[in-house]
Amino acid sequence: MASSTCGDERDILEHEIDLRMRKISTHAEEIAKLSTQVVLLKSRMNAALPIVKLPTEVLAEILLAYQTRLFEQWRFVPYRWLHILHICARRRQVALGCPRLWTTIDPAHPELVATALKLSGRLPLIIQFRATPNRKDQLQLYKLVLPHFSRMLVASIRLTSDVGTLINAQQASLEAPLLEKLDISFVHGTAIPAGLATMSAPRLSELCMKGGNFVALESVVRTTMTSLELHDHPSHPSQLAKLLHALPLLRHLVLQNVAQNPRE
Repeated sequence: MASSTCGDERDILEHEIDLRMRKISTHAEEIAKLSTQVVLLKSRMNAALPIVKLPTEVLAEILLAYQTRLFEQWRFVPYRWLHILHICARRRQVALGCPRLWTTIDPAHPELVATALKLSGRLPLIIQFRATPNRKDQLQLYKLVLPHFSRMLVASIRLTSDVGTLINAQQASLEAPLLEKLDISFVHGTAIPAGLATMSAPRLSELCMKGGNFVALESVVRTTMTSLELHDHPSHPSQLAKLLHALPLLRHLVLQNVAQNPRE
């Protein structure tokens, strides 16, 4: 008798559980349908916005102006503007089709570097290399970017021995016909790689070096250079004086810890 009662209670409980699971499944289906309707309604709402009806060229200029404003406020966060890709399909389409939005490459976001290089087309690039937490990731980023060195307008390079070896392995001499501004930071006394020392950069006007040997870049220095900053520089003052004398258009000069002997 007791066994029969237990069996009946188990059947009732299983039946109740089955009913509740069916209700949950029904509610889940309704939620899915409502979610789809919400997406459709949001799409219709976005499609009715005046900004979406603007010509592609005008909307692209608005996005560029917005990006520039963010760059001014967050100069070290180049991809902060990417949230506009998730506002509506129209803005995403225009942004992905506007190469100028993708010309500032930030290797701090390795997952976006290849995408940005592709979407920027053949336009000049602005690239800032900073320290990355993983040595392997840093080398991989340089492997992606170095083939595009001829497109660089502004470049900031953190030079390690591994990066120097990579530069020499990829190209005997870097070609940088568009490069106007170059910032090089030498890590742990890294020597200037031959590919960089013989670089062709006819438009280079601004150079900043932290460490390294400026004299070794003599072939890179142009008489049209207007800005020069040397920090922790080991060269002899007489060598520097000779090179500086060949820069008649120089307007901005910073020399910090450049003499082997401070009394010289």
